[in-house]
Amino acid sequence: MKVLIIILLSAFSLHTSAKDRATVESLTSLMEETRNPVIDQKTRLESLHFSRRMMEQLLSKDVGVPVKDLNRYFLQSATAVQSLYSDDWYDLQTEFYTTLHQEIFYQRLEAMKKNYKITEYGTNIATSMIGHLGDFSPRAEGRFYIRTNKVSVGVVQGKSRSSNVPFFLMSSNMNDLLAMDAHTPFEELFPTAKNETTTNPSLDTFMKHTPITTRALNQELAEKMQINHRIGIRAAANSAKTIASIYYLTNELNRSQTENKVARFVNANCEGCTPREKSDFTKGAMTYVDNMRKVIQVVSTENLAKNFCSSLKKNGYIWDLDKSKPHALEMIADGRNIVRYVKHRKLSKKNQEILTMSIMEQDMGILFLTRSMNEMNNFNEPAGTNLRCVPSTLKKDAELIRLAIKEAEANVEEYMTRVNVKILKARYDRHASQRALEYFIQTNQAATAEALVHFPQGIKDFAKAVIEVDKDVKRRETTDNVITWGGNIIGVGLILTGIGAPEGAAVLIATAGVVKSVSSGTYFAIRSQQEKKFAREILLAKKGTEDFLIEANLRKHYSEYMKLKVQYIKEFASTGISFFQLQKTALAATGGSVEESHKLLHKVFDAAKSQGQDMAQEKISEMVIQFALNMR
Repeated sequence: MKVLIIILLSAFSLHTSAKDRATVESLTSLMEETRNPVIDQKTRLESLHFSRRMMEQLLSKDVGVPVKDLNRYFLQSATAVQSLYSDDWYDLQTEFYTTLHQEIFYQRLEAMKKNYKITEYGTNIATSMIGHLGDFSPRAEGRFYIRTNKVSVGVVQGKSRSSNVPFFLMSSNMNDLLAMDAHTPFEELFPTAKNETTTNPSLDTFMKHTPITTRALNQELAEKMQINHRIGIRAAANSAKTIASIYYLTNELNRSQTENKVARFVNANCEGCTPREKSDFTKGAMTYVDNMRKVIQVVSTENLAKNFCSSLKKNGYIWDLDKSKPHALEMIADGRNIVRYVKHRKLSKKNQEILTMSIMEQDMGILFLTRSMNEMNNFNEPAGTNLRCVPSTLKKDAELIRLAIKEAEANVEEYMTRVNVKILKARYDRHASQRALEYFIQTNQAATAEALVHFPQGIKDFAKAVIEVDKDVKRRETTDNVITWGGNIIGVGLILTGIGAPEGAAVLIATAGVVKSVSSGTYFAIRSQQEKKFAREILLAKKGTEDFLIEANLRKHYSEYMKLKVQYIKEFASTGISFFQLQKTALAATGGSVEESHKLLHKVFDAAKSQGQDMAQEKISEMVIQFALNMR
């Protein structure tokens, strides 16, 4: 091991200056990775501090102004902010502020919890929102965001001159930025009359429908209307991904047919969207499923039925009579013959847990969240699956999946109808707008979190709404009925991120308490899909080995992997080698042991940092080559 570290450290004979430690691209990646919920707050704050400082240095280099004079540079010129409008700076700022707002929401919620002890219900809602931002990429959605502060300076002929200063320059202390609450006067929150929509009226329309009241109350109402409007259009965008997923990723429709169906859905259901947004959401949904096809196996409904049945058998829902002799009442009669498989008694808690686990394991497991696929008890809880899972019932099982696809589409449309009605009814009413927000944070944490990203002014309202629904059980009773698994609507399960069986099913379980015997809802909601990606990446790095990681180790390894990844991006950004390549090399050096490879990388990084040197691109390339050659 010592020899390996020496070989690795030979790559550090040259070093780069501190200003070269980061690039716009590497900082963008750092912010994306830092949002991952397995990253602890201390690491996230350190990354935010580091990124803000590096952004200053990069901007200073771009505009040719010393860091200490950057604020003056933006104050002196109204057009100076144009320097931040290039594509790479758009990307970086979007990811930086998304991460910043995630942390602000967390801190505001923690501050409120000092006065109120939040229960598991509220914790799951908040954790799901924060966790969703770990996967959400606003750039992939085309939702770019630049945050500036309008600063007035000087007085000429009785008038002050205003300039826009990048928000990350407002203080050299990240804690100051985290403590600043955004504020825009309500008159500036509304679009022009030309661009107004049903849920986002112009200022004139707002004033006509608002009772004469105080400016403070108008401000509060305008902010809540903006929050709900933004949640509504994000719900529509994510719903479009769901529609695309259930048709294109099951091969029920080809790409052209799927795109037409998505376009019709968006046009019919996104009442608050502008024509441009409708077009963007359709394109975004298709880009989403195009990317999903690269990482999941696209199957026919027959193969999907086989996959579901395979998980049910593996998890013990269906037993082989040759291996077990169940009670006669548990045996399923198939016509005149008793088939070779049995299932648990209908109301068994174990049965619900097995169904949940089977959902988590399938990329399209979200289709399980339908009546078509389940037998329901009197409480609209899944008592058993309608799948029979024997060769003779394959066609019937596949037809159940087709019915589930249609049911899922109908449920999404019904949910969007409810969203639009709720937003429209809540307009111009502060109390109704507050209730609408509380409804959304319970039924759709993803859309709510995404709205938070581009509306930091509402972060306190988001946190307050979590506290309110948590402490007042009556406020969530109706919502629990709405999002029951297999009930009238399953918005929270289907709207989250498009496909998301792990997120959708688990948030439904955690938030609504549908399967009360499953206590790990938050864990699955936040990490299940991420860990599947990690497992795939590790197996790929092992060159297709059949080895697998058991769940208990996977949790630990994934957390360690992410911390190493963040450290690598932050400390050695000038290299041209991806962390995946480095991990692959370390795995090869340690005989395929994930744990040992992580230990080795820790030692290498720590030794490199102790020398006070940074990796140059050509040197880390040399390191990987030498490392690999040494292990042959």
